[in-house]
Amino acid sequence: ACPHVAGGAALILGENPQLTSAQVLATMLARATPNKVADSKTGSPNLLLYIGADSTAPTPAPLPTAAPTPSPTPAPAPATATGSCSFESGKSGGRYCGIWGDASGDKFDWSRGSRTPSSGTGPQKGAADGTSFLYIETSSPRVNGDKAILQSPPLVLQGPTALRFKYHMFGSSIGGLDVMVGSKTVLQLRGNKGDKWTEAEIDLSSHGSSSPAISFVGIRGRSWAGDIALDQLEFVAPGATHAPTPAPTPAWTS
Repeated sequence: ACPHVAGGAALILGENPQLTSAQVLATMLARATPNKVADSKTGSPNLLLYIGADSTAPTPAPLPTAAPTPSPTPAPAPATATGSCSFESGKSGGRYCGIWGDASGDKFDWSRGSRTPSSGTGPQKGAADGTSFLYIETSSPRVNGDKAILQSPPLVLQGPTALRFKYHMFGSSIGGLDVMVGSKTVLQLRGNKGDKWTEAEIDLSSHGSSSPAISFVGIRGRSWAGDIALDQLEFVAPGATHAPTPAPTPAWTS
């Protein structure tokens, strides 16, 4: 820029140091008087620049407002890995027994009931301790490969701990049941296992320092005859024996 233009820009900035270069240029053009310069070259704007102390600078454009940063979704609070859950009661606070809840992002949820609605698949009663259990209902609109995930929050283990549970996988189109500790799959079950409840146990002791979450992933098979059920989820010492079943009282005859 020529010295006159540079000096004019400096004077305008002296009036309002917050102006941008575009705003300085706009101010200079607004204060200039056209067609006052003699013998201007072809293509010249022919503007006489005037910088007056009483001139009012243009109002600076407002700064853009930054979009608010969304608050992160809080992580679920850890739970202590104790006790058992037989699903005799419904959810409280979105969880069964204070621990087991539906994961987000899966295709459908585990259902609670005392029998599955379809014949030829699923249990017709709970495991030995009661009537209710959780199951995946694989009738329409479910399709092959759909997953339902039952999940705990991060678990605090108090000493050596195992997860013991019973599962039922009966039907001509059973998909699968995966058990995950954190992001690691520790048990995979596939196909028809017969019309019976089967017990499994998973040692969690090696995961104690990581506060793992546990997930039961029910996977739908090729058709509706693929209901899978869970019952009697309990935390026990690894390899703990069951409490002995009391002997029946003898029946005496006279």
